[in-house]
Amino acid sequence: LTKIKSLIDETNETIKTSRKLLRQASTGDGRLTLQKNIKTNNFNLMVLKQYESYLKNKKAALVSKYKANEVTYGVVYSSYATAKTSQEILYLINQAEDQMTRLSRVILPEIIPFENNLIEKKWLEISTQISESND
Repeated sequence: LTKIKSLIDETNETIKTSRKLLRQASTGDGRLTLQKNIKTNNFNLMVLKQYESYLKNKKAALVSKYKANEVTYGVVYSSYATAKTSQEILYLINQAEDQMTRLSRVILPEIIPFENNLIEKKWLEISTQISESND
């Protein structure tokens, strides 16, 4: 857009100069050429202004699409982060369940007390002898 602005300024200056020369020109081909130059430069100005307007509209459309894409990207990223967190939670739950399953297999069996005191006394004697012999 900067170049277009520069061309518009340059064209306006050329028209201004051509009009000044046209007032000074008496007759002939020079006057006709200046008139055609002014007409052509007026056409050039119209084209430049239309093109400038076209580019401004395109720029606005691109900015609008960019902002819409930013929102879409944000939604996509949010969905990715949500799915990632959900996957990590599922992994954590599965890991905890596996550990609980392994622990449940290790639980000690229920110890049944001796029904007879004599048997318990003999068992303690034997256990003590075995323990002493291992030392």
